Order: sequence, then C-alpha cells, then structure tokens
Amino acid sequence: MEVGNAQTITSSYGTATLNDLEDGAGLGLPDGNGLLLQSIEGGEYPAIRATVENAQQHDGAVLHRFFRGPTVVRISGLVVATTPANRQTLKDHLAGVLEPLLTEDGTWDFGSATHTVRYYDSVVFESPSAGGAGANAGPKRFSFGLVVRT
Repeated sequence: MEVGNAQTITSSYGTATLNDLEDGAGLGLPDGNGLLLQSIEGGEYPAIRATVENAQQHDGAVLHRFFRGPTVVRISGLVVATTPANRQTLKDHLAGVLEPLLTEDGTWDFGSATHTVRYYDSVVFESPSAGGAGANAGPKRFSFGLVVRT
C-alpha cells in the first residue's frame, strides 16, 4: 500500500490525519507538526481459514468450507513535532481516535479506497534512539494495528 499519500482514520472521537504537516494535523498546531507514515504491513491478502479433518475409518480427509481470514494491517510512522507539548498533543489525539474503534466501526481513507476498520493492536509510542536529551529528543515512532471489515 502507498505510504506517501495523505490518509485519515476517523472515529466518533475525531479524525487523525497522516502525512500532512502543512495544517498542523487539523489540530490547530503550527505547520511542521503531524504524523508521517513509514510503513503499512499486511492488508494485501488475508490468510485462508481451512478446516481439514482426518476421514474416520478411511484414507484421506474431510474438507469443510474454506473462508478468508481477517485482513490485518500494521501502520507505523513518526510523530513529528516542533515542541514536546505539540508531540504530546499529537500522541493523545491519535490514541483518542483509535480508542472508540475497540467497540465501534471507523474509517480508514487512503485516497484510492476507504475501508471500515476496528482497532486491533495497541498503539505504541517509542523513541527511535536511546541517546541524546531523553524524552524530549527528536521524533517518536508510533505503530498500531487495524482489522479491515469485509
């Protein structure tokens, strides 16, 4: 999937905008603040759910209906901010947008398509490097998982 285009994730809390540093991520922050995508893993082809049992008292197997499994995507990127306070605002907003998706449907719009999604795997924020000025140094990484409703 394309990671360079503008994308949004929307829930009842609001909208998280990805790959847009020009309007302060829609949060009233100055230019240069936002969430930048680095990778989207998965989402291409769901696993096949296949139940196969040994045939009782015979050679071979009993084949049941096969189905596609869930489509799970892992979205990763950077929280880019001009100040530690702006970074915290971006982190809090992303976590706030994802939280309602535990119990309700949201949308993931990446330009060429829109999918109905649920929050699948916790958002994680981490520092890309261990050195420097501690918690206030540089951009922070984020990653989280979504499951696409078919």
